Amino acid sequence: KNSLLFNNKEFFTKNGRSFGNHGGINPDVFVKGDSTNYAIMQLMRTNFLFDFAVQYHNNHPAWSDTPAENDSIYLAFKDYLNEHDFQYEPEGSREIAELEKLSEKKGFSESVSPILEQLKTTLQQEQQKEFGYTVKSVKKYLRLEVAEKYYGSQGLKKFILTDDRQAKQAIEILDNSRLYKSILKIK
Repeated sequence: KNSLLFNNKEFFTKNGRSFGNHGGINPDVFVKGDSTNYAIMQLMRTNFLFDFAVQYHNNHPAWSDTPAENDSIYLAFKDYLNEHDFQYEPEGSREIAELEKLSEKKGFSESVSPILEQLKTTLQQEQQKEFGYTVKSVKKYLRLEVAEKYYGSQGLKKFILTDDRQAKQAIEILDNSRLYKSILKIK
């Protein structure tokens, strides 16, 4: 056996920053990343965001990325979803449908049915709580899709970075020389 593979020895840079031999260095600053909610994933998977952005770009020669214009685009997107019969399927609804089928098949429907109905109702209530976050996310991803249609993939990167938590944190650190030096343990 190679003893280096099982050695958990800790090493140090000349400035005293530690790192191990099994995973390199750990990040100096942890920044929680954004997560994509289920509704956004469903809109992406069905290409509604992409298709709407293409249509919008084809019908509007310019886009100025103002809050008012983006709100207007969002409202047009909601109409687009209605026109195209988009049906949001809340996370967990497929599983409940499978449980209903199983319950019927096994003859449990009388005893299990009220429980499943309660579960559906609770799921719908939770979905309503999530709705405020979903609107914000839809606006964000819609803006990115529209930006890509007007400015291409290179221009899209600029728009992505304006909302990126990690990039914002990195810029904040780089702009603060005292913080930067303390993180890197530079004297």
